[in-house]
This record gives sequence, structure tokens and C-alpha cells, in this order.
Amino acid sequence: MAVQFETLEYDIDGTKTVVMAIGRGKPVLFLHGASTLEGFDFAEGLADRFRVLCPSHPGFGFSGPAPHVATMSDMVLHYLNLLDVLRLPEKPHLIGFSMGGWMATELAGLAREAFRQGGADRAGRAQRPRISGH
Repeated sequence: MAVQFETLEYDIDGTKTVVMAIGRGKPVLFLHGASTLEGFDFAEGLADRFRVLCPSHPGFGFSGPAPHVATMSDMVLHYLNLLDVLRLPEKPHLIGFSMGGWMATELAGLAREAFRQGGADRAGRAQRPRISGH
């Protein structure tokens, strides 16, 4: 069965930022790796309990070009601004894969209070984050 995502589009400091979203429940922010080859189909397994938000990084995937986003610090700031715009009803869980794991680690270190809990894998190994429903 194909996963049915909503496509949400935001303007973050002049950058078109596309977020693929699925499910209901507590929010989960998933940050992809340096490509989007891994896809987002994994989110189907979480969609019955969580609202999974899968943004494309600035300059990647469905999002627009962002020549001003050149460093990891720029990317982290972009995602903090996206969180402000999303106005989520509660703090999201944070999950990252590969480069997205690096971003998730940086985000959690800089703004721990903005997130519930998360799992990051920046070594590129498959890692299944453990997310409680509470």
C-alpha cells in the first residue's frame, strides 16, 4: 500500500521549504540524510500513533534553492525557524538519519527544550529509534 502524504509548503526566510506529513498524534520531526534516496515510506509504520513531518532540507528534494544556507549552523537555524512557523501543539520527537542525524544532534544540543526525545544516526547505520507514545 502506498503511503499517502500531505504536502505542506512554507517560506522560511525566503526559502521554499516543503514538508511531507502523514499521520495523527504526537509530532515527530524526521531529518533525512544527504540525499532523499532512503525515502519516507518508513513513516507509514508510525502514522497510526504519530504525526510524522519529513521536511526536505533547503536546496534538497522538494524544497527550493537556498544559497545562503551553506553550513550546518545555517541548517540548524533554518529548522529552528521552521519549528516556529509550524506552531506544533506540543514538542516534537526528533529523528535523524545520516547527515540528518548530525543535524538532529546539533538541534538537540542547541535547543534541547524544543524537543521531546529522539534518535540520531549520523554514522549511516540503520538504527530504529525507540519512541514512546507518552
